[in-house]
Amino acid sequence: MRAPRRNPRLPEGINAPPSKPLSEFLQLSAVVLLATALLAMVVGASMPFLARLIPFAWEQGVSGGIESYLQQSGSLVDSADAQAALSTLGTQLLETQARVLATSGDSQAVPQQAYRFALIDDPSPNAFATLGAQVMVTRGLLDAVKTENGLAMVLAHEIAHVELRHPLEAASRSVVLQVLLSTVLGSSNSQPLIGLAGGGALITALSFNRSMELKADAHALNLLQAHYGHTRGADEFFVTVSGSDSHDHWRVFFETHPGIDARIEAIRAGSGLGSEGALTAPLPAALRSLQESASSSQ
Repeated sequence: MRAPRRNPRLPEGINAPPSKPLSEFLQLSAVVLLATALLAMVVGASMPFLARLIPFAWEQGVSGGIESYLQQSGSLVDSADAQAALSTLGTQLLETQARVLATSGDSQAVPQQAYRFALIDDPSPNAFATLGAQVMVTRGLLDAVKTENGLAMVLAHEIAHVELRHPLEAASRSVVLQVLLSTVLGSSNSQPLIGLAGGGALITALSFNRSMELKADAHALNLLQAHYGHTRGADEFFVTVSGSDSHDHWRVFFETHPGIDARIEAIRAGSGLGSEGALTAPLPAALRSLQESASSSQ
């Protein structure tokens, strides 16, 4: 009588080959991070196109908290005359822009009545445009300009950022990056859009790249040429920044605006002028008074 046949004994681990959990985890993490980086690059590259498709009314809805944030935080310069002088100059530049666009048959990307101009009580020299066409200039920036022409270049530069939808592009890029990081890191408490709409966080998030800055400079030069009939004094603020002995005082500007010397060269090349030339308009009296009061208090 034959002995019953037995099934052969299978080798140990035949269905579970040896593995290295740490190595596999690192490989998977690398793939996820690479995919996230590629997605962020694709989204970032498409932002200039996508930003122009988003209605400006959406910007206004998101940016509603910025003005109230500045008022409640006591950030605004306490001088109605100085605030009015800045707004008047900004409005005059916008009116010139509207005439130029009407002549060329183009239309403004942002309604003129949507713009707001404000002086911020901050000694650091800076200027920035936020969502909702709000243009901010710090009190410290006034120390770097002596003429209306120099200040007009700064305002025209920020107006150009608004018209080119750069604030929306920068804020959208920041939101997308936060969402991607939240997805990768598994954070369930991240609310990037709500956080950015809070005012201070939004201002911090708006950083423009070198290409945006140069495009805004070029648009600003065209606006100054149309407004004054020349672009003398357009480089005034940037020359002051570049020639400053104390970079600590200008730290904020250097951190947020790249390539000062290169921008001076581009501005002069774009205007066809050197640094020489008579300037035609002094600073408005209210802004000169603000300068003098700040100097006397130091």
